[in-house]
Amino acid sequence: MTKESLKNKRTIDDLSEDELKQFIDEYYNSDLSVQKVIEKYKLNILPSKIKSYLPEIKVDFLCPFCDIEMYEEAKSRTEYKDSQKYKNINYFRTNKNSIFCKECGHKDDKNEFNQFYCNCDNCIQHKKMSEELKIKKAKKYTNEIINSQKESSISIEEIKNNSIIEKTYLLTLLLYLYDDKKHIFKPISTLDGIKFSPSIELGFEMINNLLGYMIRFKDTPNIHNHVYLKEGNSSFSYEQYNCTYSLNLCEDMDINFTKLVTLCETNDYCEGIEDDALELWLKIAKEELKEYLFYLFEKYNFNKDYIGDAILEKLELILEDFSVSEGYSILYSSVSGSASYKQTGISHRQAINSINSYIANNIAKRKSGEWKTKGYGRNYDLPQTAISMVFFNNILKIGESGFTLIPKLENIPKFYNNNVVNKGIDSFEIEDVEINSMLYENLYKVLDRIITNDILPPALNDEAKILFSSNIIMEDYEYSIKANELLKFISKLKGFDIR
Repeated sequence: MTKESLKNKRTIDDLSEDELKQFIDEYYNSDLSVQKVIEKYKLNILPSKIKSYLPEIKVDFLCPFCDIEMYEEAKSRTEYKDSQKYKNINYFRTNKNSIFCKECGHKDDKNEFNQFYCNCDNCIQHKKMSEELKIKKAKKYTNEIINSQKESSISIEEIKNNSIIEKTYLLTLLLYLYDDKKHIFKPISTLDGIKFSPSIELGFEMINNLLGYMIRFKDTPNIHNHVYLKEGNSSFSYEQYNCTYSLNLCEDMDINFTKLVTLCETNDYCEGIEDDALELWLKIAKEELKEYLFYLFEKYNFNKDYIGDAILEKLELILEDFSVSEGYSILYSSVSGSASYKQTGISHRQAINSINSYIANNIAKRKSGEWKTKGYGRNYDLPQTAISMVFFNNILKIGESGFTLIPKLENIPKFYNNNVVNKGIDSFEIEDVEINSMLYENLYKVLDRIITNDILPPALNDEAKILFSSNIIMEDYEYSIKANELLKFISKLKGFDIR
């Protein structure tokens, strides 16, 4: 089409209402080419520009702010034909054409992630109000959680009765994260110079164990950014390493840091205390072995995602007969052996699967004595963590032996006070003791422990066994008589360490 011929032609504005309707119908629906349709109506329009001259289309969609019908930009012929193919879906909500309000300018567009976006004044204001409401709701919910946690607050003295595991967890927070001026525990993520625990899973467990009982969320300006209400129920999730915490003590309690530390470090004997100590030792030991395993995987370019339950279960098997130090040796031999095996041309997955067999073989060879087991020192890149330092130095008081000894009951020292006998056995006076059922039960437990450990001279041990066998069944009225017998026997133990 020449420039001269274009001068003699019309624009769309020159068409009558009926002509415009016919033109639009033929543009979209006729078999004529776009150029032929333009020529038929003698229009001065380039085919590529025709879409921009067509009027907007009113759609059955109301503006959320003005409550009036919105409009859609005209489609090209190709877009129109596509919309007819997919007319069973709301095409105008998924194509590239904008849906807009002529009154306020609101656009109902979608971005490349199929998310609606609009920068009209109404949307900006609505988004701002929504964010403010969201924050207000989050703060309200977080405050409700904190108030609920306060209802379970404890006294400082109650810390004394906590398990050794809970005391170790709390002591770790006290020694490494406590701000004694603000009386808060700083976020674990701010800890510098030492890792909190060998694995993030153990770190999470420590906080989950204490939260709502011994510690609570601190009402900081941004705490609501780290606590999330789960949809559909009243439970919540939270970012354990990013929250600030405070001691969950009664409001009128004076916080004495030194006393808190002493209470956590001091343990009186109670049934199961050594089992709890062994449980925590094994837990820390397993996580230290897992930490070293992950380190070796990275060193030998193995994919850590392939570490399955079979390999992790072998870590527990190692700790039945070996220390963490010796476990390092077993893991290094196994993973490096697998890396060498990989050089023979086997697949990456096959090489990793062979680690399980290498570990099992290593354990068997060392247990049989065929291979000598020499422990490794701590890896320079994996220094001792806070929880490990506290447990082995402050609680068990065995230091590096926690790394070099096998986690077994016989390797756990008497780190506790024997509050039944040893508290005053050498100054024990029968006449100063009130006879009651609780005293009898405690004395009976001591008697059982004496016999089990076989720590007295034969004559005294035989006497203890006779007393034990005669006191298995006890009626209330007999407490006074039998307890006196036990007290007389206990008085003979002055000078003996019966822990």
